[in-house]
Amino acid sequence: MSTSPAPVSSTRPSLFVRSRLFVKLWMFKAVVRLFIWSKTYLNKAPKHLQPTYLKSYAECPGITNRVFVPSDYKSGSAALPLFIDIHGGGFAIGAPLLDDPDNIELSQKHGICVVSIGYRLAPKYPFPIPVQDCAAAIQAVLADPDLPADKSKVAVGGYSAGGNLALAATQLNGLNKRIKGAVAYYPSTNWNESREEKLEKATSPPGKKDMLVDMIPMLNLGYIDYNQDRRDPLLSPHFAERAALPEKLYILGCEYDLLCSEAEETAEKNAELETGQKVADIEGVGWTKGRVRWRKILGVEHGFNNVVNSMKEAPERKRLLEKRADMHADVARWLKAEVYA
Repeated sequence: MSTSPAPVSSTRPSLFVRSRLFVKLWMFKAVVRLFIWSKTYLNKAPKHLQPTYLKSYAECPGITNRVFVPSDYKSGSAALPLFIDIHGGGFAIGAPLLDDPDNIELSQKHGICVVSIGYRLAPKYPFPIPVQDCAAAIQAVLADPDLPADKSKVAVGGYSAGGNLALAATQLNGLNKRIKGAVAYYPSTNWNESREEKLEKATSPPGKKDMLVDMIPMLNLGYIDYNQDRRDPLLSPHFAERAALPEKLYILGCEYDLLCSEAEETAEKNAELETGQKVADIEGVGWTKGRVRWRKILGVEHGFNNVVNSMKEAPERKRLLEKRADMHADVARWLKAEVYA
């Protein structure tokens, strides 16, 4: 009888190493909090680049969510398809505000009602609290009578850690039956692989080191206990049963990203259970098989769609903005054909 692979050893580092990583994590959180505060109060985006309104739910106290409704939507018109966004940040940093440019693009260009939800962050709130928070927030959004959204046409998605949470939270409370599709942008899906194993399969950015190489130990410290089973499907969606996930899956990876291989392997694993042939994209960097789609975005690093927001260099900024627009256009086409139809 075959046996499942054993979880990766969770040897606890020395007290000195843990202390150094802990201080580094909190310093990083402080810098990001200051940036978010400045974006919230000092350097607000123009009105047309802000959410339509903010919304809090009693089920998720202390969390402010951001709602984006297409500007041409008229009250009383047909309800809109709904996309629930989950921000990234290694489970320890970030906020819904940081996804505003992406959510505005999905909403205004593609006619989708978007709700960007928040969750409590590590290390104060480690696994599985963010997963549970996201599940509670998704349920609250689905129960919200004020949203101009068709609750039969719902997808959940997220970036990086948010992609992980989109695949994890929808395994709880029967949400996989209520959420028809999930979009995971460059997600972490397999915590059973060590950083060194990920590096062996990764394509590094030309001329520099992948940004995640030095961040993974710090973020791991904040989110998971060393004794945690890293094959838990709520932590590593790669190990989730297909039936536990939403019916339709679209997983994307970035070419120069430590997480790209595991994201593709998760797409492949779920596609194995699909009938029919795998249909490759013309450009050869993606495929669709049954209810599962995979795409590798060439020439970009992890988090490129957020990094571009603070870039000044005109040619590179233009290239990444075009990559982001193309990514969202493809996701919107897939949502309208597979999830919202």
